[in-house]
Amino acid sequence: MFSPLLFGALLGSTLAAVSLDTEQSIVKYINNAELKLQEESTKATFASWNYESNITDETQAASLEAQEKLDTLNKEIGLMAQKIDATKLKDEVVKRKVKLLSDVGVTILPLDKLKEFNKIKADMGSTYSKAKVKEFSGKEKDYSLEPELTKEMAQNRDPEMLEYYWTQWRDQSGKQIRGQYKEYVDILNEAAKLNGYKDGSHMKIVPYESKTFKDEMEDTWQGLKPLYQQLHAYVRTKLNKLHGNKVVSKSGPLPAHLMGNMWAQSWSNLADLMIPYPDKPSINVTGPMIDQGWTQKLMFEKAEEFFESIGLKSMPEEFWEGSIIKKPDDGRDLTCHASAWDFYNGKDFRIKQCTAINQEDFETVNHEMGHIQYFLQYKHLPHLFRDGANPGFHEAVADILALAVNTATSYQRLGLLSKDVDIEDEETNINILMAKALDRIAFLPFGYMIDKFRWDVYSGVTSQENMNCHWWKLRHEIQGLQPPSKRSYKDFDAGSKYHVAADVGYVRYFTAFIYQFQFYRSMCLASGQYDPEDPKKPLHRCDFHGSTEAGDKLREMLKLGSSRPWKEAMEVMTGQPDMSTGAIREYFKPLEDWLVKENARAGVKVGWGDLDLDNVCEQSPAANFRARLAELF
Repeated sequence: MFSPLLFGALLGSTLAAVSLDTEQSIVKYINNAELKLQEESTKATFASWNYESNITDETQAASLEAQEKLDTLNKEIGLMAQKIDATKLKDEVVKRKVKLLSDVGVTILPLDKLKEFNKIKADMGSTYSKAKVKEFSGKEKDYSLEPELTKEMAQNRDPEMLEYYWTQWRDQSGKQIRGQYKEYVDILNEAAKLNGYKDGSHMKIVPYESKTFKDEMEDTWQGLKPLYQQLHAYVRTKLNKLHGNKVVSKSGPLPAHLMGNMWAQSWSNLADLMIPYPDKPSINVTGPMIDQGWTQKLMFEKAEEFFESIGLKSMPEEFWEGSIIKKPDDGRDLTCHASAWDFYNGKDFRIKQCTAINQEDFETVNHEMGHIQYFLQYKHLPHLFRDGANPGFHEAVADILALAVNTATSYQRLGLLSKDVDIEDEETNINILMAKALDRIAFLPFGYMIDKFRWDVYSGVTSQENMNCHWWKLRHEIQGLQPPSKRSYKDFDAGSKYHVAADVGYVRYFTAFIYQFQFYRSMCLASGQYDPEDPKKPLHRCDFHGSTEAGDKLREMLKLGSSRPWKEAMEVMTGQPDMSTGAIREYFKPLEDWLVKENARAGVKVGWGDLDLDNVCEQSPAANFRARLAELF
């Protein structure tokens, strides 16, 4: 039935030489392989934590060494799994494990090339994390991204100062890793071809288990674009009134440095300027949090209490002992980007976040705690199934609680919003939905564009020399944004974003922003807090705090981990298997209807016109010459 495959004892006594000529021997081999993978994953994760929480040459070297051992193990087991004819296996669980093991990714590279690849990634991430900018006034103090630059971009309204910080951050981060990123792309594509893929763009989407995934993402974005365009037009009108025609056009793209965020991925920090009805309440609880003496610890405790209220797990003792929940004051360099960690030993789960006392970070706390809850719910599964159904699922689950907490009802329960606020008032609801749209709807094109850009670089849609100009082509086409001043092919603005510098997939966040509303709708229906036939129970006001029915619905999906294809997990949660924009459009429908009317009333042009790329970015003469030759011959 099975061809006799012999596995050599290169990995120590745990995986002794074995002939894989029966299904029983294959099962035994995979079980032993899982145990070894779990052991090495734990070691590598601790080493990575030590590095990212204290960036030094020594911790980097230790992390790279541990990652090298794990990569070698993954490669050896994966290449063995690729030789197994899974179609002859009767056990569906074993079949799925063989499939997951067979995806070896970059570990297929020769050892020296893999070491080079990992070193490039670590160095890019280190450059990003250590990048600092001189303060605008005086040029003496060094500003890190967290908290100084993030605070300036969020609170400052001076276009000149914002342009300075925007440009300097890109000079000190992305521009510094441009050469390394080109090397990274070359090696990634080499690994993709060794795995039988045309290029890295195909290899990167394997976890989504769809051959048409890229087309599906484009179609999904086009389905959401009309809502985004209405929001874009409204925001542009408000910024034009604030800054004038010389800074913000009435009909063109938005200036990227004025959006309240270093990457214009969220516009929520502009909420005070965008409130449709200033005389009516909106949700901004940063002030009350500070006034009431909230601490980082309290923010995490409140997030935990929400999970407990719907019958899910409390955080283990190791979580509180090991997590970093505020920026250390000992001067060390660390990766401040918020992240949740599973150490694969069934007991260590941590969050690393340089938490500030504000509403945005409270939502992030709930998001990261959502990841931990997913880890806790599937920790009983075999090692290979201890992951989200796909990368977007983990992010969507993390955002469910962030979405639920960010409601007027929730903030009233927490004592951060006055009980006097009439949460059923129509104008108040438009204010609340606008605040959420500035975060979630504004994010959607960015969530798609990051990986769209990388797919285009990997596949050669753009040359590496001109990739920065291609970045701005996409930012215009998809987001309707432009840089504050002309950029150059010598820059690398995509690298000013953590996920590009650190090689972290990003389309997961785009899919997550769709999935989360599907999950949220299902939990709201289960809790009885949402009724599509009852105007007093709209989806956007649902707060399922205390509903064990909602918790049971979520738990059923979480406990599956990656043991089933994502569409099966989606069906368990929502009753239907497909990704759908229906729930998110339903959630924001009152606001979308209002925006259409408001933009029409104000005579606002929706859209941002065509791009003259030469006015936005200086392109590479050599790359353009080669492109013209290719067209001719």
